[in-house]
Amino acid sequence: MDGTLTEQGALDFGLIRSRIGCPQEAGILEFIASHDDEPTRARLMAVVEEEERLALAKVEIRPGAAETLNSLRAQGVRTGVVTRNCEAAMRAVLVRIEHDFDVALSRSFEPCKPHPAPLLHILERVGASPKEAAMVGDSLDDMDCGNAAGTCTIAIGSKGDPIFERARPTSWACVESLPEILPLLGLGPLRTPEAMWGAPKSRQPKAALAKDFLTVAAMTLRPRCLLPWRA
Repeated sequence: MDGTLTEQGALDFGLIRSRIGCPQEAGILEFIASHDDEPTRARLMAVVEEEERLALAKVEIRPGAAETLNSLRAQGVRTGVVTRNCEAAMRAVLVRIEHDFDVALSRSFEPCKPHPAPLLHILERVGASPKEAAMVGDSLDDMDCGNAAGTCTIAIGSKGDPIFERARPTSWACVESLPEILPLLGLGPLRTPEAMWGAPKSRQPKAALAKDFLTVAAMTLRPRCLLPWRA
């Protein structure tokens, strides 16, 4: 959720890496899981959970989040969340967003993203196929998860941000704010391919998305959509 539904920076990943001795090139959860003994894994995870609790005091909801989610809901689009945060932190943030997501999965669902399993699980829960979904996120993990599951992928962030710059080359489209997602889903004026900066030319849409599309907030869902990005 950090960087997608909330502003980046509340959770200090650099500090977490330093405290648990995780190399920069390794995923934090993957680094912890690589240890053979349970006591060590538990000790390292306790550090992560402590930092997640402390970060809650600094969380800021991304501007436009409530309006975008309410608009999606009003137009029949279902929403879900896939996060690598712990269950308690995820629930605390979702309460502040004040949106009734159809499904929300924390890292307690294994394997977590970037593995496609949580995304596919949500699609199964709501009775939708990957072609009826879009994964929206700010990180490469989000894009890898969506691409592996076979959904549309939308990267959100600011040009120049290192996390976002790693994600955008593998996304179908890029936006700087959550409200910009709506026209991409056929819920407003569709931007032209030229206006969709960062989308690889081979994956730019050749036609408007059908109105009964679905999104993903870290996930948004709705049945019977047309995804011309597959063309």
